[in-house]
Amino acid sequence: MILVNSLDNPYYASEAKGANLKAQELGYKTTVLSHGEDVKKQSELIDAAIGKKVQGIVLDNADSTRQRGGD
Repeated sequence: MILVNSLDNPYYASEAKGANLKAQELGYKTTVLSHGEDVKKQSELIDAAIGKKVQGIVLDNADSTRQRGGD
């Protein structure tokens, strides 16, 4: 499983594409998902990946110190 910040951002999309291509080259099936810099969503996606017993997680970590609105 490949988790990145945003697939709309060219940097993260390129990062995900590169990781995906390399994983496929090595014989792995992949799923590419975005956590949108949301720490809670990231945690849920990681838990789901563990529940599915994925062989690996490539993670572009969400920033847990980022300030949001009224948070």
